[in-house]
Amino acid sequence: MISCSKKSGRDKEERARKRRSKALGSVIRHLVRRGEVKRISELIYEETQGVLEIFLENSIRKSVTYMEHTWRKTVTAMYFVYCYAASVHGHARACPIC
Repeated sequence: MISCSKKSGRDKEERARKRRSKALGSVIRHLVRRGEVKRISELIYEETQGVLEIFLENSIRKSVTYMEHTWRKTVTAMYFVYCYAASVHGHARACPIC
């Protein structure tokens, strides 16, 4: 009987996904508790995770665009600040570099 000690990439991905959902679950629970909510439906967790994922993808994409525009190779926190300012104030000229 030959046993394979290697875990497949799929198993590792599933464990990582569960780990992330547990971490996000505690963050979501903390935010909801600040709003004085006692019980949370599981659908709320799923919906919030989806919205958070989309928000982060868009923020990272915009930050990388700012970084490429300035001919840098490292994304800094200021690029995220520029993206956030542009989304909050509703204009695309939030970046002082552009």
